Amino acid sequence: MESVSMSTSMRLPVAMLCVLNGCWHAAPPSSREPEDFIATAGLPDDLRLELVAREPQIVDPVAVAFDADGRMYVVEMRDYPIQPEGESTPLGRVKLLDDLDGDGYYETATVFAEGLQFPTSALPWRGGILVTRPPDIVFLQDTDGDGAADVEEVLFTGFPVGNTQHNINGLTWGLDNWVYGANGGNNGSAHSVDTPDRDVSIRGMDFRFRPGTGELQQSYETTGGHGIAIDAWGRMFGTHNLDHIQHMVFRPEYLSRSPDLAVGTTREQISDHESSATLYQISPPETRVNHPEQAGRFSGSSGIAYYGGGALPNSYDGTFFVNDVVVNVVHQDVVRPEGPSFRASRGEDEAEFLAGDDNWFRPVTMAVGPDGGLYVVDMHRAVIEHPEWIPDQVEQGLDVRAGDDKGRIYRVVPREGLELTRPELSGADVQTLVEALAHPNKWWRDTAQRLLVERGDESAVPLLRQLSLENDSALGRLHGLWTLEGLGALEPELVQAG
Repeated sequence: MESVSMSTSMRLPVAMLCVLNGCWHAAPPSSREPEDFIATAGLPDDLRLELVAREPQIVDPVAVAFDADGRMYVVEMRDYPIQPEGESTPLGRVKLLDDLDGDGYYETATVFAEGLQFPTSALPWRGGILVTRPPDIVFLQDTDGDGAADVEEVLFTGFPVGNTQHNINGLTWGLDNWVYGANGGNNGSAHSVDTPDRDVSIRGMDFRFRPGTGELQQSYETTGGHGIAIDAWGRMFGTHNLDHIQHMVFRPEYLSRSPDLAVGTTREQISDHESSATLYQISPPETRVNHPEQAGRFSGSSGIAYYGGGALPNSYDGTFFVNDVVVNVVHQDVVRPEGPSFRASRGEDEAEFLAGDDNWFRPVTMAVGPDGGLYVVDMHRAVIEHPEWIPDQVEQGLDVRAGDDKGRIYRVVPREGLELTRPELSGADVQTLVEALAHPNKWWRDTAQRLLVERGDESAVPLLRQLSLENDSALGRLHGLWTLEGLGALEPELVQAG
């Protein structure tokens, strides 16, 4: 039976999963086993695909995050697209996975938190995690070591609660010691629970915050999509369904310094191969009813990742990856400077970085792990659309929750494999963390900086000053300066000298 897919004619920004332009299937009736998928997936010859987690340990995964010791938090949106009939309690969960035997497969899983309403992303912080759970951003922590959170603290609230595909998402640690998040195309406002009278408008804007102080601000003009990516130098990129890669050139607040300057947008669409680029899928093509011109092109961009892991072949360093859940692919963009912004070119001509021949392959988000591998989160659903945008006559023949008992996470590694080293940074001393600021893997640099700023240990200051002045790595010196900023110890002469 032929797959069926439809797009709305409205502009509907997507915050969680994918599809501005509706997509759903009548076939195939069942998914394939991960081993079969790996054997037939399209991937460059110098790389290979590995399975790191699957059902029943995880179901409906939509995001992953690694803590300082390499454990993996998996966000599960089990309410998607609607709750099962007769269910009223939120079904969202966060699972905590670990690879205890060091073979690369995360064989243990515990329920870290449950009863979460439409969770979309997680970010480690102060021994726990921050989770976007609209209308809130919450802090969850396990204090007794049983693997389940016993602390739940709402830090920010008021974010709009909309369609499951339209909520806040994409929590990302910034080089400047702020946490950044994507709006998902909503209007409205939000505030810290400590200052309920200080609403911050997020109309047309993404946001950033400092979880320790309650500061909440507008960040960049929003793309209205799911996910953000910050490169090694702190520059911001986003994605939105059709416009698959955009550069947020600068924060709009700077325009207030020149009120007479007319600027239409502070975002730049940087693709040189069309914003809604042609995609080279190997899965059975779908029929797009309302917008047949979008078939085989970006229409369900979801999740954007910057690769700075230092473990894949050098040609992948500094590139960006963007998923499309409709076409079952991960697309690669090679980004180069052009004027005040960038230009993004295809990684390969007439081929995608990762292409699945299974229509149930739904790559939602990606993350670079402590090992330098590129982790691909596959929600693994037959239907990836909300019934709100499916005509009644079509919906009657669909099970919109088909696949709600499945989920996979894959890892892209070099053909010869990866050295799997457990980071164990949570208990590392100051010297070790300062040295990690010059690590070739961005995850290590970001994590070490975060831990040093969280601890607030003044004994790190002289080591950081030395790093900022003398380290051979420009990125190491950069992280040294920003870590000093986070500790309130940055001095102008260091910036000038560095």
